[in-house]
Amino acid sequence: MKKGKARNNQRGARRAPAQHTSNGFSQRTHVPVRFPLFPRQLQFSSNYTQTAEVALSSVTQYNRRVGLFEFLNQLPQYALDAFELYRFCRISAVEVKLLAVGEMTSASTNYAFEAGMGRLPYDEALSITPQELRTTRGGKYALAAQAGSNRLSLSGLYGSFDELGNPVYDRTYWQTVTEAINPTAVDADRPVVAVAVRSTLGNNVAVSINLTVTYHMQFFDLEIPPLPTSNSEKPETHVDNKRAVPVRPLAQPELRRTRAQSELDLEFDDMSEKQAPRRR
Repeated sequence: MKKGKARNNQRGARRAPAQHTSNGFSQRTHVPVRFPLFPRQLQFSSNYTQTAEVALSSVTQYNRRVGLFEFLNQLPQYALDAFELYRFCRISAVEVKLLAVGEMTSASTNYAFEAGMGRLPYDEALSITPQELRTTRGGKYALAAQAGSNRLSLSGLYGSFDELGNPVYDRTYWQTVTEAINPTAVDADRPVVAVAVRSTLGNNVAVSINLTVTYHMQFFDLEIPPLPTSNSEKPETHVDNKRAVPVRPLAQPELRRTRAQSELDLEFDDMSEKQAPRRR
């Protein structure tokens, strides 16, 4: 008998609505209503992309340096917004993708061109050629032929490690928003990812180049917002210039007349309509 009553109570608890406490369902347990404080650090990845049309020749080539510890004024999306909330940023890894497509114009034809990618110190990656990047440790190289598909692509993942392969957490590798928008590296010996595209045999080639960089970042040290002003200051008063609405005159109330006053008015009206008697 007790088992039957217990089962009936459980069935009734399941049928209970969610807003009422019961043994079968608790709204406070299943629906989150409390959340933690604002995170003291924010970790996410975002992209920086650039597309350019470059006329390659024997004296002109495409070079780009992607910072592993600094943005070098190549800030990805939402980075400036995050700097408004946090003071420092640390880059943990960088993904670089290069796509180059040859074009045929009136001044040039589809000649072959080459591209290279590698990790070098900042001061050595200014005007390096693809052939030199090919010889570096872990360097990448690609060649686009004159015939067929006149395009090439390179990609690589580079961690923000020192020369010994250790991750860096030191204060010297943190950057503020002022250092992030600086196109020059603080230390010329810090490694960067060097990208170079050049024509072969010195031919004039028009190439459309797209460079996409995915930064993996960590923002920390929350900024302290300014405190609100004290109550001693007088609040500002704002006068709304509303459109003047014409005021209608108030309707005067109608006076009720008694029956005796109405009969008296009728007698005066009858007397006014009668003509005065003539004198004989």
